[in-house]
Order: sequence, then structure tokens, then C-alpha cells
Amino acid sequence: MNKATGGALQRISLATNTLVRRYMPDPFVLAVMLLAVVFVAGVALTPSTPAEMMTHFGAGVWSLLGFAMQLSLVVVTGATLAETPVIKRGVRRLAAIPATPTGAVVFVTLLTAGISLVNWGVGLVVGVICAREVARRIEGAHFPLLIAAAYAGYTLWSAGMSSSIPLTLNTPGHPLEATTGLIPLTQTILSPWNLILAASILISHVVTARAMTPPRNQAVGLPAQAAPDPAQDDAGSAGTQAASAPLTPAERLDRSRILSIGAGLIGLAFVVRALWTGGLNALNLNALNLLVLSLGLILSRGLVSYLRAAERTAASVLPIVIIYPFYAAIAAMITSSGLGEMVTNGLARIASAETLPLITFLTAGLINIVIPADGGHLVLQGPIFLALADQKEIPVGLVTTAMTIGANWTNLLQPFWALPLLALAGLGIRDIMGYCLILLATSGVVASAVLLALGQAF
Repeated sequence: MNKATGGALQRISLATNTLVRRYMPDPFVLAVMLLAVVFVAGVALTPSTPAEMMTHFGAGVWSLLGFAMQLSLVVVTGATLAETPVIKRGVRRLAAIPATPTGAVVFVTLLTAGISLVNWGVGLVVGVICAREVARRIEGAHFPLLIAAAYAGYTLWSAGMSSSIPLTLNTPGHPLEATTGLIPLTQTILSPWNLILAASILISHVVTARAMTPPRNQAVGLPAQAAPDPAQDDAGSAGTQAASAPLTPAERLDRSRILSIGAGLIGLAFVVRALWTGGLNALNLNALNLLVLSLGLILSRGLVSYLRAAERTAASVLPIVIIYPFYAAIAAMITSSGLGEMVTNGLARIASAETLPLITFLTAGLINIVIPADGGHLVLQGPIFLALADQKEIPVGLVTTAMTIGANWTNLLQPFWALPLLALAGLGIRDIMGYCLILLATSGVVASAVLLALGQAF
């Protein structure tokens, strides 16, 4: 990309960030506003009465409690593991690879995408940790852009081995088996069209993020809450206390590494056994959290040291705990009222054989704004669009891939999935959303062009 184009993107990103900071409300406000819009739309556009919409609200509001707890643990256990000395040294070695601010953006995007293609939870945590360390090491590195680049790379997890829609459709007894049968991974995750689409989007993210890198004198470093090195502070205070007074028996137990290592080994053994018997498909969110928790305990300075490190991150998960019930209610209202099916059917009617993959992608992106969970796409979009693929003789795996990628493309606009990442980074949604909107636009154009070409090829 030439300097003129890069300079233009820098100016656009600066203007976009200015607008976002001025006009974009907090994610909690957005969630409540979206709730109100869905309620009114459900009453106005479907047979649902206000009382029925309230019933849908109540039925769904607590349906994501388990998921919210899982994501809270992703944040807390990931950040706590990052504070252990061994992980710090490993991240520092990785962070030493890039030497310039633009190189740092490219490196963080590629690293996060590469790990997320294997497992999304690990990619989310490692991407933010590495971005923080890179920002510490490289003068002029723009931390908000590094986090936006990490988030963009993370959104490609849907093309990888932990992608829930393809894995579900390849599992006996899945909700659509009666009409689609089992769709093997060779037609989705391991298919040529998935590889082409993912590579195209990744290249788009890298080029766009690199072009948005501001001059060194305009770069913003780490926020105050992310700058200190708490593990070193703990070590220093522990050493001072140890030198000033002998440890009591209770304090020795608190700092016993035998107990923390023993607890960690039990959890680690369970995860290893699950992977040995179930393969990579066994690495779900519960297994990932247990793995990260176990490794953190093994590498920590004791049980209480681990707990103190976790306490420093605990406050950052409050947005997840408070906001996610509202998204759960929104999803239930859209699904149960018939509003989602109505929108999906309307978009499906305009699709031809050549445009079906593209329309599928765009529909998935639209649904994701109001229902940011893959399960919603299977329920609302899957029965209609996968049946259309069969009718129009388009590979069902291609349509599945378009639905999967589209369902995560608009995560760059929807703050639902950004909250855990922002909690780890110590930033707010306004800090990265301007960059995310540009990444959303450029990757959307690229993905649309690729899907249109693939649709015409059949």
C-alpha cells in the first residue's frame, strides 16, 4: 500500500475515532437501546402482544448466566496466568520479534489470528497479553490500534478448528440433521473456500491495520491500569516481608507451591485425558478455562498469590456480568416472537444461485448484531439458507462457511465479544471502535467480492 493510501486511512481512522468518542454510548446503553427497539419491533411487526414480549424477555434474560461465567473466567484466569513469571518471559520473547510500530500491528494481528484458528479462547487471551507487552517494548506503538488489530485477528476464529457451527453440523443429532444430514469438516473448515475466504480477510485486516498506524508522536501507550507489573510488585513485597519477619505456619501454607502445583496438576490431568480421548473437539470453553486455571496454579507462587493476582482483574468482568443478561433477553425476544425468522425469510427471497453465498454472509452479519451467538444463526438462518443451497445446487458447505464467517464479521461492530478483550486490555469500547469500523468495512468488501466470485463459480 502506497503512502498516499496509508495517509488517507490514517486520516479516516482519526476522523472515525473522533466521531466514535463523541457519539458512541457505553455498551450497556447500547444494549438497553437495542432491547427497546426489539420490543417495539416485535409488537409492531409480529403478532406478539406486549405481554408476550415481556414473557419472552423474562424467559431469556437469565439464559446466558453460565456463558457469562465462562467468559468471566476467560478474563480472570487468562490475566492471572499472564502475570506468572514463566508466561511473562515467553511473551517478552514473542514481543521482541517486531521492531517498529507498523511491524507490531502486523505481528499482533497474525499471532492472534493464528492462535484463534486453533482455539478462540487461547487466541483472545494471548493476543491481548502480547499486545500489552509489545506496547511496553516499542516506543511509538499505538496501544488502542494494537488491541483493535488483535480483536480483528481474533474474529477469524470462526474459520478454525474451534468454530462452533461447522462442528455442530458435523455432530450426530444436531438440530438440522433431518434436512442436511451430517456436513463433514472437509466441506467447511477444511474446504478450499474456507481457506480462501479466511486468508483474504486476514490479508485485508493486516493491510488495513498497518495503514492506520499513526505517527509515533500521535501514538497512545498503555493505560495507567495496564502499565504496572503486578507480579514484580508482589515478589518485591513478599521478599521484604520475608526478610523482616519469620513466616507463621499459616503463611507457609498460603505460600506453599506444593498445594498450588498439586491442585493444578489435578485439573491439568483431567484436560489431558479429555483431549486424549476426545481429540481437539474436547477443547471447549470449560476445558479451556480449566486448562488456563490449572497452568496458572502450577506456575504461581502459591494459592494465595494466585488469588491476589485474580482479584486485581475481578472488577474488569463486571460489564460482562451486568450486560450479558440483556443480550440474552434480546435474543429470546427476536427468536420467540418470529421477528428473526421474518427478517431471514425476507433476505432469503432475494438470493439467486450466484448471490446465495453473499446474501448468506450479509444476513449472518445482520443477525449477529442483535443475536451475537452462533446458536442463533443455526436456529434462524440454518434451516432456510441450507435448504436453499440444496435447491439452487450450491455446495452446502460453502453456504455454511458464508454463514459462519458472516456471523463473526460484525463482531467488529457488536461490542458483545469485545468486552472480555477490553477487560484484559484495560480499555473502553470507544478506544478501539473507530479502528474496528474501518476493519469491518474493508474486510466486508473483500469477503463480499470473494463470496460473489465463489457463487458464480458454481
